[in-house]
Amino acid sequence: MTAARGRLTGLLPPSGPARIFSYAVLIDSLGTGLYVVLAPLYLTSRIGLSAGDVGVGLGIAGLVGLLSAVPVGKLADRRGSRKTLLLMYGVQAVSAGAVPFVASLAAFTVIACVGALAAQGARSAQGALIAEIGGEQRVRYRSQLTALSNAAVAIGSALAGLVINADSRAAFVMALLVNALSFAAAAGVQLLTAPGTPERRAAAGGRGIENTARPVLRDFPYIALTMVHGVLSVSLQVISLGLPLWIYRTGAGPAWLASVILTLNTVVIVLFQVRVSRSASSLSTAGRLLRHAGLLFLLGCSLPALTSRGRFDAALLLAAALVVTVGELLATAGGFEVSMTLAPEGCQGQYQGFFNLGYGASKALGPVLVTFLCIDHGPAGWAVLGVALCSPALAAPALVRRAERARVTPRRESSDPPCGRARS
Repeated sequence: MTAARGRLTGLLPPSGPARIFSYAVLIDSLGTGLYVVLAPLYLTSRIGLSAGDVGVGLGIAGLVGLLSAVPVGKLADRRGSRKTLLLMYGVQAVSAGAVPFVASLAAFTVIACVGALAAQGARSAQGALIAEIGGEQRVRYRSQLTALSNAAVAIGSALAGLVINADSRAAFVMALLVNALSFAAAAGVQLLTAPGTPERRAAAGGRGIENTARPVLRDFPYIALTMVHGVLSVSLQVISLGLPLWIYRTGAGPAWLASVILTLNTVVIVLFQVRVSRSASSLSTAGRLLRHAGLLFLLGCSLPALTSRGRFDAALLLAAALVVTVGELLATAGGFEVSMTLAPEGCQGQYQGFFNLGYGASKALGPVLVTFLCIDHGPAGWAVLGVALCSPALAAPALVRRAERARVTPRRESSDPPCGRARS
């Protein structure tokens, strides 16, 4: 109990701008927990949209949202990550506040697209701001924020259960409006972060390469590592979608086991993400963590294929969830180190925005891939998914070495402005 309490205490960053920003992330994530549970139910049960309609709207929004990642990242590099994040929070507040009042699929899709554009843009600005605030401890700081965010989403989801139990349209509307207000509140808290002081673009003291670096779309090792991490991010859908649907479809375990799996995943991430991220102390270590994550995903996806309504099925599924969760910890830690250390100082916005494209693409396409392989094609599909997640990760150490060489190899002067900045 004491050890768990110590880990929870370690989630809070030190006092100052880092802790203030963590409060903004907590508020934002609490609203997200409410939204992800309540919005689909509200739109289907109260507005009259079908589940398919909601899925189509969210799918389109997920793909459209990817368009804002790099442009908003560039905006953060030019105008300041904090100002850009405040703008994205404002757009999210307006779009989220409109959700309870939609009356058609077209209206919902438009609002969802606007919200997704702002959400993806906010992640780009947040990545740049984390690099500025975190300095040399940016990877640890980002890990702390990830753990805190997972805890807040879990609390928001639990509160959503109370709203569902109330079975009232007014309760649903109020909760969805609370989600909208969470963005405004997060922006208000963010205004307290080092007000009136310039943002520290070079706070990390040389961990990245110089501003003369090429823009991200010409940084091919970084692009390749983004793709590797994007593939690994599909593992999130194994926990949230693949295993629960497998349980419901095959009867390999009791229905409540799906809830246990989701809870297990959240608790492990909250308690151990920061500790695991400490091991990502260098780029070479990060490359190995990504490779190990792929191997764990191969093992984790193999276990459900062994279930056959036997007495050990529940244990196999719990083991699969735990193995995939540990792989998620490693992939997250390695991804943080790679994405932030390889990004040039002053270009964190567009680099973080681009790296987030991998996660965004996995979130948009992962559900289709997981359901097609694992649910429609059974044990063979699980095996194929494991191989698909593992194979790119095996190349991660080599890609990291190539990226490190590119950082120190002198390049010819180019007439192009660095990191997409406008010429003066």
